[in-house]
Amino acid sequence: MRYATLVAVVLGFAACSTVWAAEKLDFKREQPTVETRIFDPAKPLNPPPPLSPPEAACCVSDYQCDVETEYSIVQDGPIAGLGKAQLRITAVHAKMTAAIVIWLPKGGKPELKSHEEGHRVIVERVYGKSDDAMRKVLNGFIGRTYDLRGGDVDAAAEKMARQAGTEASTACIKVVGDEAGRVSSIYDELTNHSIKKDPTAAKAVELAFEQYRKEADKSGK
Repeated sequence: MRYATLVAVVLGFAACSTVWAAEKLDFKREQPTVETRIFDPAKPLNPPPPLSPPEAACCVSDYQCDVETEYSIVQDGPIAGLGKAQLRITAVHAKMTAAIVIWLPKGGKPELKSHEEGHRVIVERVYGKSDDAMRKVLNGFIGRTYDLRGGDVDAAAEKMARQAGTEASTACIKVVGDEAGRVSSIYDELTNHSIKKDPTAAKAVELAFEQYRKEADKSGK
């Protein structure tokens, strides 16, 4: 009776370019995958479902954002501790994915399944409407500059580009994870983790989004 988010490995790949390239964003969001796994509480699995007692079921979201950056290098004078070099991100290529797994006990009540399906609906809805927000985050990395240190400029540039890619990945995942996590928390509060029968799971999903919007408006987000 819980929603959990797993931020999977976020990768930043560096594609070196020593020529000033046109600044661009290439962003793709894959459709989420959904899987329901039934387990027998009397026959523990290895590894077990990610439950924390007394939880009987859960919905887990695994987000990944693979990012590849292109960059240019500007050098000024000798680099061996005397001059300076700067890296500029000129392009970002990103692919966002989401995998949703619902864990249900064998012979569980229909209300339990409905509750976890509500968490799935929340994740899918937030994930599906966040393209503009994720593009905004990723666009914010294009044009960023980073000072390079050390005698091996190419190695320093590749390391810095990877770091920028990881930062972009994390920021992009945060867009979805923060909202889906908060809406799901409100949903659990409204339903008392599926114990309350009123509101229904479907109604509670709508109420949770409504409350989230009010919170966002109040905070100016």
